[in-house]
Amino acid sequence: METIDRKDVDPNELEIDPVNERVSNVDPHSGDGESLQESIEEMGVIEPVVIREVEGTYKVIAGQRRTLAAQAASGVDEIPARVVDVDDSEAKILSITENAEQFRKDVPKQDRAN
Repeated sequence: METIDRKDVDPNELEIDPVNERVSNVDPHSGDGESLQESIEEMGVIEPVVIREVEGTYKVIAGQRRTLAAQAASGVDEIPARVVDVDDSEAKILSITENAEQFRKDVPKQDRAN
């Protein structure tokens, strides 16, 4: 996987990549305490999302919940992103790897089976 750029992007211009592993439990308001949206409104997005360009559109490979929370948050015009050059297989592996490494959110088994 090659990172080809790091940039700040408008979260509203991002789409979730269809190869993204997570299809359920994506609500940025789920969990205990402060919602991810509230946290992003306060602190911004700290961890860059991982995106790739597909037919002129940036698709989110890793960071779906952060992206959705930033889209719903007020006053968030840009979020940090790492642009990578990967095919569908590599994008799926990145999505799985990020979710496997995240101790704070479990990916439902039915999502992982896809």
